[in-house]
Amino acid sequence: MSFKWNTYAGGTFAAPDKHGYSARTNLGTYDIQPVSFSSGKHRGYRLHFINDKGKLAGGLYQEIGMFRSPNAAKSASIKHYNKHLK
Repeated sequence: MSFKWNTYAGGTFAAPDKHGYSARTNLGTYDIQPVSFSSGKHRGYRLHFINDKGKLAGGLYQEIGMFRSPNAAKSASIKHYNKHLK
């Protein structure tokens, strides 16, 4: 399983040159957001599953975890999908 990832601006509190990523699946949306410390230094990437199709119990926004890189978060999203939604 592989997802088509879209890139977007990291946001107001993201460190410079850090981007967010999202991938829509037939069962929900995965969202990777860059996270920074209050000092502005990059901390990592937070992965959420947006349960907009109602396929999993636990609410609309489900945090999966923090990761060192976008690629690590993308791998975790595939594992999550295969474990819970396949």
